[in-house]
Amino acid sequence: MKLTSHSSIKRTRLYVLLSALVFVIAIGAIAYATCSKAMTAERHALSLGGDLVYDRDYHNGCRFIVEMPK
Repeated sequence: MKLTSHSSIKRTRLYVLLSALVFVIAIGAIAYATCSKAMTAERHALSLGGDLVYDRDYHNGCRFIVEMPK
């Protein structure tokens, strides 16, 4: 049975922590981009006299509804 050195264990832990950090940053960037696009769409709808509404009853993903006055 081969024993793993202490520095090798530390290096592995560091790689795991760095991988987790990269994953969290990537998820945050995706969430920010999605939110930013929704906010831009809402600004456009509001500037045209309408509104952008999140459909809470839709359960197959997510859906936004643009409501415009007649």
